[in-house]
Amino acid sequence: MNKPIRGKVAKILSNKELVINIGSMHGVNEGVYYNVVETTQIKDPDSSSILGNVERPKLLIQVIDVQEKLSVASTLEKTIVGRDIGPYATALLPTNSVPIKIGDVVIPYDKTRNN
Repeated sequence: MNKPIRGKVAKILSNKELVINIGSMHGVNEGVYYNVVETTQIKDPDSSSILGNVERPKLLIQVIDVQEKLSVASTLEKTIVGRDIGPYATALLPTNSVPIKIGDVVIPYDKTRNN
């Protein structure tokens, strides 16, 4: 079985477009969908040892331009807030805004998982 193509946010271009660090040489095609995910490290409440990580989608994007080593993707319904603004400021954002930062993980969208 092929391993899913994963990447990371390399640059935020605008409130609707971002660049990911994977392109045609990695198997990315124009028109495909990816999720920018939030990764949360889970610790055991008793021992504080790390149990693992949980990834949950926070933004659906579609690839609109593919180059050899990078791709440009656009958001579909939400607006990107391109900085780490902290939990208090995040609470004040309009409901269609999603804070994204350089290095956020991008995974293929899997419509069978309803993500």
